[in-house]
Amino acid sequence: MVKVTVITHLISLPLLYILIKYYEIIGIGVYFALVSLIPVIIMLFYFNSVFPKNIRTQKSNINRYEIYRVFKPGITSLLAFLLNQLAILYIRKFIIDNFGTEQNGIYQSVLGLSFNLFALLYSFLSNYTLPQLSIHKSESSDNQNLITILNDTLKYLLLIIVPLLVITFSFRKFLIVILYSNSFGSAEKLLIYQLFGDVFRIFASLFSLWLFARFKIYTLIIIDLIFNLLLFLLPNLLITVKYDINIVPISYLTAALVQLILYYIVTKKSINFKFKPVNLKMIMFSFSIVLSTIIISQFNTNIGMVFSIPVLLLFAYLVIRFVEMKSFKETYVLSIKMIKDKILSFYKSD
Repeated sequence: MVKVTVITHLISLPLLYILIKYYEIIGIGVYFALVSLIPVIIMLFYFNSVFPKNIRTQKSNINRYEIYRVFKPGITSLLAFLLNQLAILYIRKFIIDNFGTEQNGIYQSVLGLSFNLFALLYSFLSNYTLPQLSIHKSESSDNQNLITILNDTLKYLLLIIVPLLVITFSFRKFLIVILYSNSFGSAEKLLIYQLFGDVFRIFASLFSLWLFARFKIYTLIIIDLIFNLLLFLLPNLLITVKYDINIVPISYLTAALVQLILYYIVTKKSINFKFKPVNLKMIMFSFSIVLSTIIISQFNTNIGMVFSIPVLLLFAYLVIRFVEMKSFKETYVLSIKMIKDKILSFYKSD
């Protein structure tokens, strides 16, 4: 249920901040205990509306095959989760052994932001996109419908991700201080690689959803296994090249990029996926927006914060044109014409 998911994520982040601020390590333990109960508690309020009495008392005959089809994706998700948790535990041990407990604490702060960002974006995919893809789960379904859904979701993801990245990169110092403390200031260096890894991973998740809908379980398991194996192997390889804590988020970024490429190749070959021209333009424009923000913000944080405001306004204006399927050239010409008219009207008024 979308409401339950959204409310859970809106509550969990402020709850984590309050518990860490006032109860420190004990607060983290309390958070993990409570965060699993939040959706259960919220669901109790919606139980009667979601499951009316006539549905709860209704008898149904479900065969074993249908039960298997229901549990198969769930078991796959559970396996992926367990593999990923093992990889995270290993990375934690790797950081402590090679860089010390202090650096591990700093990386965990980055990982906390990463988890919440990824969970927020993935909830959009699982609640908005997956149900639509499930309608076309049959092998005989028109693949063009799947391609349309994936392209539409990609467009909306860009609308969410680009502002999030621009704001996070531009105001990263304030975010870290607000969520943690001044002693975690060095975490901002790790944030760039980690968040880009999250972006690659969320797009990889987009291209994996149709596999869930069509129960391509073995493909999902193999690609996810490769992703987690890279999380184990890459830090050990990179540390021989450069002894730096940055190798950990770089490893995550690389593993996520490989995962994205593999899912894209499978999607391309299986359903002949092609990006819509408007989406390709949006991707290129979004990349230039985020890259310019990072470069300026890295050069000077204060300038980066000021720069982010007109950049977001420009992004919002041009994206509206993209969504309406206007060409970039037409949008550019309209923008120049509008600015020219404003200047001329200003001089005429004088």
